[in-house]
Amino acid sequence: QHVQAHRLLGEVQETIQEQQRSEQARQLRSQADQAFVDLRYDEALRILDQALVLDDTNHEISEFRKLVQAAKSRAERLQMALRKAEAAHHAGELDEAKQAVEEALALDPNETQAKALQHVIAKQLEEKTRQVQLRKLLDEVHSLLGARKITQAFEILKSAEVLDPGSLELQSILKLAYAAREQETRKADLTRLAQQIEEALIREDYASASSQAEVGLQKYPREQGLLKLKSLAD
Repeated sequence: QHVQAHRLLGEVQETIQEQQRSEQARQLRSQADQAFVDLRYDEALRILDQALVLDDTNHEISEFRKLVQAAKSRAERLQMALRKAEAAHHAGELDEAKQAVEEALALDPNETQAKALQHVIAKQLEEKTRQVQLRKLLDEVHSLLGARKITQAFEILKSAEVLDPGSLELQSILKLAYAAREQETRKADLTRLAQQIEEALIREDYASASSQAEVGLQKYPREQGLLKLKSLAD
């Protein structure tokens, strides 16, 4: 019935319990450390909450919990940014995908998936820019061909070939340009021949006119203008 002995015994028992709780809290902290290293943030937080129930005055555990919570929030934002980037990329929204993947890399510069996706998006944006430039050049070529500005059209086509030499549309327009140039060359050649024949007719040099017409017909056998001129000369 010794009162002081009972009080001292209670204090000793309370101290022992506190030490046991502190030891359990330290063990839980060790488990939480491993979960944190393995990126198992929810499990780490659950373990730390148990530790704080045992020792709510442990400042180290309390601060570590804040660190884990911040890491979890950052990881969630990272995953959200990655999902957003992938969805935008799948939808063909490259600018939006680029912005989202940059947000992900700002949260974790070493995130492998984000770095790989950034590389793919950059390549596709580069290709998109090249195709826009090519489209502009080909539209300009169409206008020049329509205006019979063949030489200028070929100059533009050289620039287009540098951008995308394998473009099927470019190859098709090249064929049109070559055909247009050939037509212009034929037209100029026929005009020159007709002028020479007409000059010979004016001089009344009918033999020369007929001979020149014959030469022209060997090159352009179905040209009606040359046939008429030869008939007239004969």
